[in-house]
Amino acid sequence: MSIPNNTHPLPTFDITADGLAKESEDIVAFLEKAANDLADSVADSELTFDTVIRPLAAIDNELRARVQYIAFFHSVSPSAEIRQASSGAESRVVQAHLALFARNDLFALVDTVHANCSQHESIDEEDRILLKRFHQLFMENGLRLTGPVRERFTWITGRLVELRVKFMQNLGAEPDSVFLYEHDLAGLALDEFDVLEDGSPDHAAKRYRISLTKPVVTRILSQCRIAQTRKDIFLRNQTRYKPNVDIFREIVILRDEASRLLGFDSFAHRKLQQQIVQSPDRVERWLKELHTALRPVAEREMEQLRTVAGTDAIHLWDLDFYHTHILQEEYHVDHDRVAEYFPAKATIERMLGIFEKLFSLRFEKLPASGKHTWHADVDAYAVWEADNSALVFIGYLYVDIYPRPGKYNHAANFNIYPAFLTSEGKRTAVATALVCNVSRGEAPALLRHQEVTTIFHELGHAMHDLLGKSRYAVFHGHRTVADFIEAPSQLLEAWCWVPDCLRQLSSHYSYASPENHNHWQRKQHSNQSPSTTEEAHQPPRNLPQATIQNLLAAKKLNQALLTLRQLAFSYFDMHIHHPASHAEIQQLDISATYNRFLEETTGLWGPGGGFDWGHGHVTTLHYVWGQEANYYSYLFTRMLAADIWASHFRDDPMSREAGLVYRRAILEYGGSRDERGLVVAFLGREPALQAYLSELGCGGDGAHGVEEAKRELGA
Repeated sequence: MSIPNNTHPLPTFDITADGLAKESEDIVAFLEKAANDLADSVADSELTFDTVIRPLAAIDNELRARVQYIAFFHSVSPSAEIRQASSGAESRVVQAHLALFARNDLFALVDTVHANCSQHESIDEEDRILLKRFHQLFMENGLRLTGPVRERFTWITGRLVELRVKFMQNLGAEPDSVFLYEHDLAGLALDEFDVLEDGSPDHAAKRYRISLTKPVVTRILSQCRIAQTRKDIFLRNQTRYKPNVDIFREIVILRDEASRLLGFDSFAHRKLQQQIVQSPDRVERWLKELHTALRPVAEREMEQLRTVAGTDAIHLWDLDFYHTHILQEEYHVDHDRVAEYFPAKATIERMLGIFEKLFSLRFEKLPASGKHTWHADVDAYAVWEADNSALVFIGYLYVDIYPRPGKYNHAANFNIYPAFLTSEGKRTAVATALVCNVSRGEAPALLRHQEVTTIFHELGHAMHDLLGKSRYAVFHGHRTVADFIEAPSQLLEAWCWVPDCLRQLSSHYSYASPENHNHWQRKQHSNQSPSTTEEAHQPPRNLPQATIQNLLAAKKLNQALLTLRQLAFSYFDMHIHHPASHAEIQQLDISATYNRFLEETTGLWGPGGGFDWGHGHVTTLHYVWGQEANYYSYLFTRMLAADIWASHFRDDPMSREAGLVYRRAILEYGGSRDERGLVVAFLGREPALQAYLSELGCGGDGAHGVEEAKRELGA
């Protein structure tokens, strides 16, 4: 089926710092005027869903259609001035949005409609969820509070926004660098690092500048044979962004205080009431159940690591290295060799081909154009709905994969424009962006298998955005309850372990172009001994069957220990967000608590001498914006994803029929339906832990898992 010429106007990204400030001022002015008009227009009218909630939804749609665009520049703009302006602009709009849902006059209207909800028989489930959400937003802003308590709560709310922006700005700072000699970096390919002369007369020892970006730190911890280097880099990475330590402390203390002002036992209790797992107690029981199942497997994995290392002490900075060592020596998985089959841009194109087949989509790569992307390296795609009769335009996907100064330094998907139905019943176009950091040198940027999985995961969020068909922007795509949001993307990771899909995704970089072939030949010659004259044979085009088999055989290697690391982060998250009292969080040594959970949960050793050796909790955004009181969901949603995979896709992963059923039963709803109900209806039963435990190498009793899930889900 041919794709028609794209006639939909492309978004532009050639905005200035002043332009961002002006846009935020316009949004704030719009919110204030629209809110005043709404309050005035219904003063003498009957208060119904149609007269109050639909107009308020239109205001909210307009806000969300504009604010994410200005916030996006903070994470991707090459200009420090624009990044700073983006943060300031977002902060002003977020404050104005908070003010919208803190107006007593609007709350009185919404509260009346909410109280009479049973009278609104004509509204459907999405409308009812919207009404509940709006009412909750007012309640969360303390509209039931009065006097000094209300004033204190309002101040805390504004202060938390300020602190979050400062925290994010610090994370956007240039990464630290260290300078190491060649012998400190044994085991690493050094051609991607800047060489510095050490100043000695003969310049015999080379020094390298090592920028502590996430990909570089990951490579050192997994490949460097020098334990002291791994330790130094690990600890250096755990002590970055020191200004965030005090900011983080103030954030968690103020969150707890604000939650108690609203009448909740803790911030976690306040947040979890609307999620699938509805209370901190249920979260903690579920985590302990998973921990118990993992412990015997983790002990066997630890014993294997000790045998390989020849020591009883496996440190936090050792796990990735010995994991990589076992992969290479026992499973014959050389991830650098595997990466040669996954040149980044070509692999992403093939990923899109899988999504085309699975979800009935078409991706049209657009010509490069300066003002229509934020950087020359960014690729843009028009996305179309494809069926047997027509192509319907959906929106745009952007792909930004190379690191650069000031750019968000992890992998994520950012929604730029959500979709919703306008008052005329027309669906707006989606814009969403894959943002990651893949190092590139002389050769094309290559993806290790873990990076293939990560990018497939993040594109899963993009698919959720692109396929969402909710009426309201607040529910669009990935905007589900927080302990469901990762499940659709984690489900898609399973395709990266399917032999046919791996062959479809792979193509050795030497086949991509004459330049790449020449680069591969030069590399072979440089690795040959001087006496060797035989010409190297070009590798197979696709990932060899034997390599795929080795990858699959190694899939469960150390999964229990790696999951215990996630459990440690989840325990910490619950601990700081569900203290027994406000005094407890005020007195807590947060950094030492984080390090203690990391050591004690995993069984891996720290540097010794107590737990005062770093503050890794402030080097990520997770606990500040995105996964606060929700880190457990990374594991909980893996249970959901594993169950969906095992029950619907494992036997035929590329089934277009299964993909479309899943798309229509889960993805298109976004957050506009009860997520637990959607999963139960899709599975035909309560979700169970068995499939997830099996993926981790634990086995498990299926019936027991179902009953446990029923209890934990409140069924």
